[in-house]
Amino acid sequence: MDDFYAARSRTIPPLPWSNIAPPFSGSPWTLERNSDKMTDEAIVSAVRKFETRNHVFDVTIACRNGSEITYDFTAFDTEQRAATLRRWDRELSDPAIRFQVRVDQQEAAEGYVTNPRYTNELMIGSDTPGITSSDMAKATKLVVRLLPNGGEETLEIDQTDSNVRSVMEACGIGAEPAENADAAGPNDAVLSATAYDLTDKQLISAFTAATGRSPMFTVETDHGSPAYVTPRQLLHMPFGAVLLANLTVKETGHAAAGGIRIYYLKHDGDRFLSSGKFEEIYTSDMGLPPEKITVTGSFTTYPAIYIEDGDGNGGYWSGWVDLIELRPEGPARSDAIPVYYSNKDAIPGNGEKPVELEGKIINIRRDKGFDVVDEKAGIRESYIRSGTKFVRAGGGASKFPDL
Repeated sequence: MDDFYAARSRTIPPLPWSNIAPPFSGSPWTLERNSDKMTDEAIVSAVRKFETRNHVFDVTIACRNGSEITYDFTAFDTEQRAATLRRWDRELSDPAIRFQVRVDQQEAAEGYVTNPRYTNELMIGSDTPGITSSDMAKATKLVVRLLPNGGEETLEIDQTDSNVRSVMEACGIGAEPAENADAAGPNDAVLSATAYDLTDKQLISAFTAATGRSPMFTVETDHGSPAYVTPRQLLHMPFGAVLLANLTVKETGHAAAGGIRIYYLKHDGDRFLSSGKFEEIYTSDMGLPPEKITVTGSFTTYPAIYIEDGDGNGGYWSGWVDLIELRPEGPARSDAIPVYYSNKDAIPGNGEKPVELEGKIINIRRDKGFDVVDEKAGIRESYIRSGTKFVRAGGGASKFPDL
């Protein structure tokens, strides 16, 4: 029994906090904007379903008139019949619903609502005794414990979801005021990179299945930069489906690395099932995902992603190709394949001469190798298959310099 309950006697002992419903069961968060027909209040809300073995919960997080956050939990059994919410003890007169909330890693807090509107509905507001909706809104993660007919349930709510954050920002929670108009939002390059086809239901369905999130959410990259994750392309393979998602850093620049995520999924009728795993591929030092991705069958048995990328600094430019084979067991990324170098825009020093090297990939032999050739400069570099990837024959530095 948790310390939280040790000082009280209850007719129904609570289960451990670790007994949490899977966070991605049910439907993803969706954003709604409407108004109350009775009061004409403007309401922005994030809505989703949580499904457990014995219950279905409709959960709504709403901002009313830009000022008050509310949390609404409505409980049903698996046949969609109302499941009355109860309390753990007899300290409160009927009717009353008691609940517990853990905010991030803090100690659990307990609240209660008397005279609820419906016996299967819990509405937590700014004046709820014990813990308020304002306290809950500041959390990254909430764990909410309820007691519907049929057994105790504990739900985990991830409040980093973009739709939930939109509700918070509508009420001024977590929104940072901009110093000027230019700082108010992402730049044009970020807006372009994060755009996706809102009408492509299959792409959005695959993204939701792969991530458990609504399209466009924020993560922290391996380089420590906040980045948007958005759907890009869905590929149908002999062994299932592969989802490509863009990874776009919020503040682009040379210190930031953008790229893509690769998710593997299985078909289940019209639905997608995810393994929960993904591969993160960083391709650019400017914080943006690749502008163009080509899927090719020329190099490998299984289709491969072919990405042309590059970087520049102080008038020096280099370019390379990323080749990622989409194998059944997971993506296999070959060594970077340098194909371009130029210092023609740089200020020469130490007797450096202007040079521009432009390589072409030729002599492609599937699953065996290929060559990179700049005939004008007399450069030929061969690549051979080694395990599941291609490597430059002979090792050593490429004749197409890196920055």
